[in-house]
Amino acid sequence: EFFFSYGLINRGSIEANGWYDGFKADALLLDGATIHGGLFNSGTVSASAYNEDARALIIGNGATLNDGLRSDNAVLLNEGTISAFVGTHTGSSDFDETETYQATAITLQNGVTLSADAVFINRSSVLANAEHTKAGTSDSDDENVAIAFDFSTYNGDVNITQELMKADQ
Repeated sequence: EFFFSYGLINRGSIEANGWYDGFKADALLLDGATIHGGLFNSGTVSASAYNEDARALIIGNGATLNDGLRSDNAVLLNEGTISAFVGTHTGSSDFDETETYQATAITLQNGVTLSADAVFINRSSVLANAEHTKAGTSDSDDENVAIAFDFSTYNGDVNITQELMKADQ
């Protein structure tokens, strides 16, 4: 059920495209921001990069999200698509076989403040995809990484709920 108590509402597209080799892509970075009511996404948040990292939604150091006094405790409600893609190609001039690139859909970093009993609710798609293309058979394997939810540096508690779409009431 949609409430107007969300602080950030996306019903369209937020995209970052590192079209050229070696340019990272960060689509939506909330660093040091306070979002009263949390985030509602029914559109698309996406990031794509080639031979570099791609992050779609980054809730960064110093960010504060609260639930807008809704009973569901949601600080993020996703009814759209949050996605990240990273691709590498050994034939590219910017390819470095010692590097590992990451596609991360949602990043929750250390230093973020969430309301008590915070919940991330996903009713649609959170995707991460990493691909590597070899220019020849002698090339080494690349170790790109695809991560849907990266909370590895976050020190607090957060619940993730996956549920079916709900009809408006």
